[in-house]
Amino acid sequence: MAITSVTTQILAGSGTYTPTAGMLQCIVIVVGGGGGGASVTNVDEASAGGGGGGFAIELLTAATIGASKEYVGGAGGGANAAGGTTRLGAVASELVQA
Repeated sequence: MAITSVTTQILAGSGTYTPTAGMLQCIVIVVGGGGGGASVTNVDEASAGGGGGGFAIELLTAATIGASKEYVGGAGGGANAAGGTTRLGAVASELVQA
């Protein structure tokens, strides 16, 4: 089977992913919200930076996606807190811990 066209969609925030007409497979890349840096109690202290978001790649078929899937982009974590989970329905997700 030859690839005849490639469509790129970048999703942010939350919403519904609807595949383009004729989609047979898609590569889904999700990145979790990064963890927050350490909090400090006074202005003379230094703080460690937060952790990067986790990363996952999935190759999904049109049958797995179906007509559409809800997506949620995980928010970055606040001070001393983990970031949120990024997911596409229940088929692809990634969570990062602070």
